[in-house]
Amino acid sequence: MTSNIHTRTPKGETLHIHYAKAIFYAMCKRAAAGGELCKEWAKPRVGFEAFYDWVVYEAGYSDGYRLDKNVLFPGNNLYAPHTCAFTPTYMHTLFNNCDKACTNRANNDTPLGVRLARYDRYGLPVYVAQCRTLGKQVTLGSFHEPMDAHVAWQHAKVNAILECIDLYQMEDVHSVDIVQALLGRVNQLREDITRNRETILLQ
Repeated sequence: MTSNIHTRTPKGETLHIHYAKAIFYAMCKRAAAGGELCKEWAKPRVGFEAFYDWVVYEAGYSDGYRLDKNVLFPGNNLYAPHTCAFTPTYMHTLFNNCDKACTNRANNDTPLGVRLARYDRYGLPVYVAQCRTLGKQVTLGSFHEPMDAHVAWQHAKVNAILECIDLYQMEDVHSVDIVQALLGRVNQLREDITRNRETILLQ
């Protein structure tokens, strides 16, 4: 992972070791429940030491940031130094429910950002497009075609990600790699819009 601060120089704010342990063990629990932990962090006794060393010198922690395994590589399940990063909460939640294959989605039979709201008086389905922006869920309108609703979501998500990038770059601790990963999602969405293609994964 490319760093904008020299290696072995503490990067970001100091993370208390007890809080780091809480993050580490929560990560191990999530990995055991359906993810994967890299060999370096999975080693008995010394795994946490390697993790804490990464947090202090490479990860770029700041108060209120959360460990994120998907921001650099959407769909990633491996917890490792080269795949994980710390991100502010508003970025972490921006991509909630942005994986079409996720079984936890309430509307798995509709495109991302779309739900079947009701049927009109003629018995035709009415779909609502909703987009999570920075800290809130925004309703974009009602549509008779799910793909039309999805396109509205795609446009709104592009704007939300760009707004997120602007805010993130104002943080005292930020990473060029994360900005590039977010811009990659913007490019993906724009290409999907151009090709009239459904977006199936952003998180």
